[in-house]
Amino acid sequence: RYGHKREGRSASAAGARESTIPDILFQSADHARIHLAARPFLLYSIGVMMAGSVFSVGIFDRDGATLSPQHRLWELGTGKANEKGLRVFIRLIRSLTFLLSEVDIGQDPTVETVGDDENGYPTFRFSLGGEDTRRWQTIGPPYWSSVSYLGRGTSVWSVREYKDAKLVGPELVMKNAWRTSRGTPESAIYGFVEGKHPGLAKFLDGRDVLCPKSMLSITTYGLRRYPPNAYGTERYVHRLLLETVGRPLWEYETDLELTKAIRAT
Repeated sequence: RYGHKREGRSASAAGARESTIPDILFQSADHARIHLAARPFLLYSIGVMMAGSVFSVGIFDRDGATLSPQHRLWELGTGKANEKGLRVFIRLIRSLTFLLSEVDIGQDPTVETVGDDENGYPTFRFSLGGEDTRRWQTIGPPYWSSVSYLGRGTSVWSVREYKDAKLVGPELVMKNAWRTSRGTPESAIYGFVEGKHPGLAKFLDGRDVLCPKSMLSITTYGLRRYPPNAYGTERYVHRLLLETVGRPLWEYETDLELTKAIRAT
């Protein structure tokens, strides 16, 4: 359970109620939601939660939260430092702030940050993983980045291919999202379409993203080192590249154009 018993002192003296830790877990999940929305290529967010003398760590991904055991910094009854808890806390903070790499703390291993654009927004370079050596690079901020916590975590970007140290080819749309294994991949749905239609985006490429130089898909259960789920709830990172580049609604030129665009959606 997330709460802890009060030992010998009042709740106010302890600095935390028995119900405080569930509250902190809820608040941490909300902070993780914002963190994942602000950095769309994070696979998970790490949060350190403290309630009075107790602390624990949560890893928040698109399927929920995984919590560490609880540790104490000091004893409630005596106020004496808990040596074991202090050692764990020091190692934890040192690891998160100094020892661990960006991938260790959640960055998608198929994505790298390559600086900022002229407006100060981060530019990302990415692949589809596995043995695929092709790279694409984002242009400006995303058209859309989901602010939900559990779910698909969709982000949509303008990108171009990165080849021979420069951007080549036309502008494309890239969609990055998590899908459940029981659902048909969006890339497969495009493959079912026969012919073409002016209202349908033209599919270029895409699939479940693989770990670099591996045929293993990036999944929530894989990150947790759980066995595959038999009920189809395991989530996969899925990435699409579309040749059709539309225009944002806010760039409409006439009221009629805006009305038609809204009606088409």
